[in-house]
Amino acid sequence: MFTSKLVKLFVAGAALAVAGALSPLSASAATTSQPAPAATAATATVAVRSGWFGLRANDVNYCLDGNAAGSVYLNPCQVPGNKYQDWNWTEWKAYSPYQGYYYFYSIHDQQTGRCLDSNAAGKVYTNPCQAPGNAYQDWYWGPGATGWSGYAQFTDVATSLPLWGTPGYPVLTGAQVIYNNWRPIQ
Repeated sequence: MFTSKLVKLFVAGAALAVAGALSPLSASAATTSQPAPAATAATATVAVRSGWFGLRANDVNYCLDGNAAGSVYLNPCQVPGNKYQDWNWTEWKAYSPYQGYYYFYSIHDQQTGRCLDSNAAGKVYTNPCQAPGNAYQDWYWGPGATGWSGYAQFTDVATSLPLWGTPGYPVLTGAQVIYNNWRPIQ
């Protein structure tokens, strides 16, 4: 299961590069999976690269938005320009003795500086950033569902539940098929 998420993450990088939202991983970064030296138990998590985007929900003109109180919701897109809808992302590289190197992302609101977070019940909100290290604030960035070219899915590392949202409903995590697709825009 973890390996399939890793493969999806690499496919996502290529798909988002085509969409112009993310430059592709280098061939060496995408294929390197070497065990840590015997003397060390694990390699430290390091930031690989970063950028920003707005996240447009599905095929509607509503974007992920947040406020200083930690609420996350959808509002009509105002990207770029509305700093509550502009999100910074950081790609992190970590090592697992079971799977080798893997990548995940933290996403934080430009206006509030708070990180996208969720819980096991499926609620989504922002909190002061503890990423990397708080798996509820760590996200896998993968390709959108079949037929959703140029879209991405964001899955919470701790819960394995994808981020979903549609106008008129709270932003949550959970399997909602089309509502799990997000278009990164700038």
